[in-house]
Amino acid sequence: MSHHPNRRIKFLAAVISLSCAGQVFAVGTGTIANGGTGTITTNGVNTSINQTSDKLILNWNNFNIAKGESVNITQPSTKSAILNRVNSNDITNIQGTLSANGRVFVVNPNGIMVGAGAQINAGGVVLSTLNISDMAFNNATSSYIFSDNIGSNNATVENNGTINADGYGAFLFAPHIVNGSSGAITTKNGSIGLVAGTDQELAQTQGAVPYVRSFNPVEHASINNAGSLTTTMPTLVGTPGYYFAQVNLQAAGLVDSVINHTGIISATNFVNISNNTSDTNISGIVKQRLK
Repeated sequence: MSHHPNRRIKFLAAVISLSCAGQVFAVGTGTIANGGTGTITTNGVNTSINQTSDKLILNWNNFNIAKGESVNITQPSTKSAILNRVNSNDITNIQGTLSANGRVFVVNPNGIMVGAGAQINAGGVVLSTLNISDMAFNNATSSYIFSDNIGSNNATVENNGTINADGYGAFLFAPHIVNGSSGAITTKNGSIGLVAGTDQELAQTQGAVPYVRSFNPVEHASINNAGSLTTTMPTLVGTPGYYFAQVNLQAAGLVDSVINHTGIISATNFVNISNNTSDTNISGIVKQRLK
């Protein structure tokens, strides 16, 4: 057991060093890929994306947003989706503001860091080190398939800021996931999923909120939640499977998977906490408000 904290500390130190060194803050150059229409306009520290098709894929050389900078995305509807794929050797570092009226996907196999004080406000948020192909994204009607074919088993998605994702929900996919002590993820009428592993399906049936299914586990998957996760929907913490509505902390690991919950989970209907392998450590608060 003692090797888990040490490994985690060393790994987080590596992530922090990446976020502070070798990163060029400010959104880079984005190009439209494989269909979809829209425009990108930069005016000083503000970048505006006007999406005019229901689906839009942008390839970026970086998608960093510095403190004081903003990226504002205008979409045709709250169900419209934009995929921001980062093609670089660095993690994505969001320290400013990212906003959209629809669903925003950010994919970077090297990792994603949302800093303290950063804000992400959208109808839906997906931050992932797992890839989704252009075809899978464009053809998706109710199900998005993610895999780790370009990712790393050491990649991390870490949130220390504020994520508001009303309607669809907020989902973090990576082998390692951290919601820090200043991290707050909130959704109304949606789900929250912190899913550590590979090969995920993010699906939604008509009239229901999204749910996550995991297919292939990864060694040493980890989730550390020291912040707050708040939803008006039911809350779930645990094993792979098919769920209706949830806050889902799911460590889909082959061996030595770890879930540490020291923060706050607030849910409307039920809370289910479990892990398919190794350790689940719960010393935080779980608020259950039955309806």
